[in-house]
Amino acid sequence: MKKAAGKFLSAFGFTQLVMVVAVGFALYLAYEPWRWGRVRDELHRRFPLVTDVIETVKLDQWMRDVKIDPAKQGPILLDVRSAPEFTLSHIPDARHVLVGLDLAEMGLLTTPENRDAELKRPIVCYCAVGYESSELIERLKRLGFTRVQMLDGGVFRWANEGRPLVDGSGAAVKVVHPGNGSTSGLLHRSARAKIQ
Repeated sequence: MKKAAGKFLSAFGFTQLVMVVAVGFALYLAYEPWRWGRVRDELHRRFPLVTDVIETVKLDQWMRDVKIDPAKQGPILLDVRSAPEFTLSHIPDARHVLVGLDLAEMGLLTTPENRDAELKRPIVCYCAVGYESSELIERLKRLGFTRVQMLDGGVFRWANEGRPLVDGSGAAVKVVHPGNGSTSGLLHRSARAKIQ
């Protein structure tokens, strides 16, 4: 009798273990969109001028369309992370900029004669998840730029989705600097560079 009860309990215990793991995994999957939603809500609250957001899938397609047909105007991509983060990986064709640089240093305003056209060029700013890029976008909008967008989810979401990244030499890579803030948990482990 004890032998039969032991088999029943072990089978029952195994079933419970599988259920606990399944529920835990489901909660983890449900938690990720909630965390991104919290970040998005905070960005809207802190940066009210940042109203135009582009989804990763749309930017990726836009960049592919420009590669197929160079006559199409692609966006100026501005990466607003630190130099080491940019060197480790960035979206292809992005320029590294800092929030405090002047417009000429960013390559956004070249000559007074081109000012009107340059203010209308499409610009997409990104950082890890959106804080630094939102700061830059607000600054650019105050200066008269009319087509400035933030990449939704920043380079973390881009990397999480397996979209193209290159390092400072132009070689393809698959990982991103995880940063050191509270948002680093938004970057999947498979897309997280090992930093020493």
